[in-house]
Amino acid sequence: MRIELGIPLTIGKIAEYTEGKIGCRTDEKITHLSIDSRTVEKGDLFIALKGDNSDGSDYVKEAKEKGAFILSPLPNESHIFHPDTRLSLLNFASNYAQNLPYLLYKIAITGSVGKTTTKEFAKILLSDSYLTHATEGNLNNEIGMPLSILKAKADTQILLMEMGMNASGEISRLSKCLKPNIALITNIGTAHIGRLGSREAIAKAKLEVTDGMTDGIVLVPLDESLLASVKNKLCFSTEDPRADFYINRYGERHIEIRKKEEKICKTYFSLSEDHHLKCLISAIAIALSAGVSPSLLCSSIPKISRDNIRQSLFCAKKRYFYCDYYNASRE
Repeated sequence: MRIELGIPLTIGKIAEYTEGKIGCRTDEKITHLSIDSRTVEKGDLFIALKGDNSDGSDYVKEAKEKGAFILSPLPNESHIFHPDTRLSLLNFASNYAQNLPYLLYKIAITGSVGKTTTKEFAKILLSDSYLTHATEGNLNNEIGMPLSILKAKADTQILLMEMGMNASGEISRLSKCLKPNIALITNIGTAHIGRLGSREAIAKAKLEVTDGMTDGIVLVPLDESLLASVKNKLCFSTEDPRADFYINRYGERHIEIRKKEEKICKTYFSLSEDHHLKCLISAIAIALSAGVSPSLLCSSIPKISRDNIRQSLFCAKKRYFYCDYYNASRE
């Protein structure tokens, strides 16, 4: 994967951000970076990451021959040396985010299901008020999330990042990278129960989203008992009006939004399925917590359509297909 840095940086500044050791002149400016030697171009930064099936260090020579600068764990082959390049990438993104001059909110979304849809809904609700930079698709792991952050432009006001996991500890590292001041857990389901063993263990892993927070707001579903002990939380619900954020459906495609039992507004929402309403109330909780005005919120909700969700129904050759792609989980 090759990306364009939102802000071009010198080799010296990248060494500072990655917390690596510089081994070359510091005035060269980098505009693109790649983690795949096949896509690297002259003047790019090639980060040699070690994966499950390949080791980027094996491709350092190829990247250098293409004219790239190198960040790798090989001291004699690197323009920037770091013994753990996965950690260096997280460091890079974390320090990059902390130095975005207009950044107001760093928002993290995790949970067993609904992360990507909630993120897409929240992006729409936030973008009428703020310059919002969000995770593309579901690039939500220890490589995808930092690369997403590094694409943010200098004028970014909100970073909206999705955080996924395959094992305990992963969300903690992502949270410590982003340092969110708003964190939302969509739900606690049974995805990954084969790895973690129980819903209690899954809840503990999802709560790692708070590990990078020093203050801020944690948003959780009201009806999830495994999250009842979370401190400084606000709750959302599509069923219980006692929640801090609540949607009441009237008619098939109209909703009333309430905050702390006070009516915010009534508006049109084109998606009538229950799981879409749950994603919507999650996104509304994020938007209101970030200071989006009720009037802008309610004018933005009708912009949400099936084009903004992962699931879709389409017809090809007189057959209907339901698409729910990439590792989607029911619960």
